[in-house]
Amino acid sequence: MKVCHQWSLPKQVMLIIALSTIFSFINFAHTPMAMYLSQYGIFSVFSVLIILKAIGGPRFFYHRLSDKRINLLNLLSCLSFLFIMLICKTPISFWVALHSKDSLLIAATAVTAGVFEESFFRGLLFSVIIRSSRKSYRHFTLTYSAILSSLLFGLYHFINFTGDNLVPVMVQVGYAFSFGLFFCFSKIAFNTLLVPIILHVYIDLQATTLNSVTTSINWLIGLLIFLPLIMSTIIYLLAVDKHLKSTYVTVS
Repeated sequence: MKVCHQWSLPKQVMLIIALSTIFSFINFAHTPMAMYLSQYGIFSVFSVLIILKAIGGPRFFYHRLSDKRINLLNLLSCLSFLFIMLICKTPISFWVALHSKDSLLIAATAVTAGVFEESFFRGLLFSVIIRSSRKSYRHFTLTYSAILSSLLFGLYHFINFTGDNLVPVMVQVGYAFSFGLFFCFSKIAFNTLLVPIILHVYIDLQATTLNSVTTSINWLIGLLIFLPLIMSTIIYLLAVDKHLKSTYVTVS
């Protein structure tokens, strides 16, 4: 089993800087919503195409992992995600979003954000962290990289802070971190970047419901709701790290 071919690490880092700079200009330009979405949409398409080239394609491995214990942990993580989705009233909230008066706006926002954020965080950034940490954290490279990239993904949501919405944004940072871990898991478990993109779009289509549910409950209850997802994905990642070490697969 081999990891897909990628650009050199310095070239990937330069791409992160370039895409981050362009995104900042688009996001903080204060343009009308229609123009913003068109710019963001074009940028998302451009980003995913160049990122796929930089990371060697949508697959993580040439062949999907095959191990009974890992497959069982895979199922556990998926059930934990389904548990959260049921609490957030899916698929009812998904149906409501698609039939609201702003359904086109919601769909456009969800698709552009899902495509760019997943290609950037689970594609490019995840790859860079793996390659830069494989010596220092060689026994649990994937676990470390998933946690760090998910933490950065959560902190990234501070771009939604407007000065008087700290609590909702902090909640968003928390569940973004949790979902970020699950997206890392889904990329590895299903051996494609397409799965986390689809899941991200699906969640963003229900962003209003998700925000209202997570901000209306006690923070401790919220932690207990997301804890199974966090723990199951971390346990899965640790198992994959152990499996890769035992089969002499180098993540590069």
